[in-house]
Amino acid sequence: MYSALLLEEGDANLRYKCFKEIKKDYGIRSKVVHGTIENDDILKEAYARASKLLARLLLRCVELSRVPTIEELDRAALVGHIISKPPGPSNVAWTIH
Repeated sequence: MYSALLLEEGDANLRYKCFKEIKKDYGIRSKVVHGTIENDDILKEAYARASKLLARLLLRCVELSRVPTIEELDRAALVGHIISKPPGPSNVAWTIH
């Protein structure tokens, strides 16, 4: 859920779609861990999607100039708003609006 929130902050429908895609890939990850994946093509495709997801998440953290805390993500998930840096010279205080 946190990944989808960071990547698709503004649109609840896009956020839900992103969440479902990540959840599906997590299911593939579980199959790999438990040794039940049988199709190498599925694994390769999931690996490519996971690589892109990680790159997008890292880029988002760079844009924010930090990694949001769990508390910030929880609050943002509840209020459905973007996590952002407030205007001004200081980057110490971050808020959820």
